[in-house]
This record gives sequence, C-alpha cells and structure tokens, in this order.
Amino acid sequence: KLILPGVGNYATAMRRIVELDLTPTIRQLVLEEKKPILGICLGMQLMGHSSTESGTNNGLGLVDGVVEAFMSKGHKIPHVGYNQVKTYQGSRLYANIHPEPDFYFTHSYRMQSDSDIGQTTCNYGEEFVASFEVDNIAGVQFHPELSQTNGHKLLKNFVELF
Repeated sequence: KLILPGVGNYATAMRRIVELDLTPTIRQLVLEEKKPILGICLGMQLMGHSSTESGTNNGLGLVDGVVEAFMSKGHKIPHVGYNQVKTYQGSRLYANIHPEPDFYFTHSYRMQSDSDIGQTTCNYGEEFVASFEVDNIAGVQFHPELSQTNGHKLLKNFVELF
C-alpha cells in the first residue's frame, strides 16, 4: 500500500515529484498495478488533475478533481480545526465510524469534482470534497493522524479494507 502525505504548497510539491520523475512510477503502480494509495491533505490534492495554488499546475491525474482556493467569504482561511464530514453508507474508509464524524483540517485550498469519485463532503462556508475513494485510490483532505479515534479507525480501514 502507498501513502502520499503532504503539507505545504501544491506547486512546490508537484515540481519536486516531476524533478524526481515519480509521476510515471506512481501512475503505473496505482492505475496499472492497482496498488492501494491513500493521499492525506496535500497528498490528496496532488491526486487530482490540477490546482490554482501558485499559478495553474498539473497534478497526478489519478482522480477527476480540481483544487482551488476557498471562495466563501466570512470564514477564516486557512480552515483549521475539527469539522464534520458527511459520509455515505458502504464507504470502506468510514466502516465502523459514526455516520457524521469529526476530523481535523488545516488547509487553504479545497478540491471540487463534478464526477462521482466516491466523495464525502464537508462544509466550511461552502461544500468541498473532504475525502474520496475510487477502487484502489483514496484521499482525505483532513489529517487522520491528528483526528484521534476517528482518524485511527480510518487509517486502520485503509490498511485492512483496501
């Protein structure tokens, strides 16, 4: 299984992935060999098609998603703290977790997708993709490692159910 963590700037992270020539390897492992992958925070965002953080930047293209700054007025950015995630029945990531759990977020950009990527949502002045799971590919905008019991269960679910 693969974990793509991340904290920081999208453009900088993708530039480093390209410099290290990791894009073909990641795409082969995930899309062809079907290795399970979990993206966390920036790692989740990098799995989309593109981001507008620090200009327009291409991502890994593992899921249909675009990352942009929050558009909501009246909410402090970055979004920091615990917030509720609206899950759905049948999700492997959220198996045996309360239906509307809280997780710890810290981010200024959010993913949006018009496709069915098995997304859950969170509302912070606007709805955004809090997580997704498609086949062997999963991503969470929040930090499960900082989300106490819910985060521990989610990580365990990824290890055991993907």
